[in-house]
Amino acid sequence: MEKWDAQVKVTVDQSKAVLQINIPKDVINFSVPVQNTKSLGRVRLADAIFDDRDGTELCMTEGIDEDVHSAKRVVGPFAQLKQGINRIVLF
Repeated sequence: MEKWDAQVKVTVDQSKAVLQINIPKDVINFSVPVQNTKSLGRVRLADAIFDDRDGTELCMTEGIDEDVHSAKRVVGPFAQLKQGINRIVLF
């Protein structure tokens, strides 16, 4: 993929932090399997597994947007990304 102008900007709108980012079509069309404890392997320095806070197996089916995904998802924490300018409320 060629370099693109992401036009990243974080603003405050009505006391909410909003991320603005420009996404090219190539990113939207690139999906990966949902990651979990087994697929992530072990932490290199600590030789520990990736697990949830309570010690159970980790399965990253939910992004920051709290949208639950099935077997594949767009790379990164935001499943609702679309081609062009995106505005995402962070908190």
